[in-house]
Order: sequence, then C-alpha cells, then structure tokens
Amino acid sequence: MNRQQSDILKLLCLEPYTNQRDLSEISGYSLGIVNQSLKRLVEEGFLNEDFAVTSLAKKELESNRPANAIN
Repeated sequence: MNRQQSDILKLLCLEPYTNQRDLSEISGYSLGIVNQSLKRLVEEGFLNEDFAVTSLAKKELESNRPANAIN
C-alpha cells in the first residue's frame, strides 16, 4: 500500500464514502489518484465493492499505528 492509498483509507475510516470528487477535495489528491487508489484498495481487499472499510483494513491500520512514545 502506498502513501496515497494509506491516506485515502484513513479518510474512509473517519468518514463514509460519498463520491470520488469529495474524497479528492478532502484528501488533496487528484481525481485520478483517488480513482486508482480506490481500485487498488478494492483489489487488495481493504475496501469492499461499496468502498466500505473491511476488517482487513482495520487490522492493517491498527498494526501501523505508532505505539505510545511515553513510558
């Protein structure tokens, strides 16, 4: 998963998918990047066909979350 895909996936965890234009505005990525990223995220199983976040995506995001730096 590249940076753009990761950013888009994080946004979709916060807000449900409405359309690619809105996602493009919110993310700051071009419509083409958003389209390619959504396609790839569906292919890899991080999003379902309705662009909803899957349990695989939640596990991936949780595993990549930084640990608490203060002990």
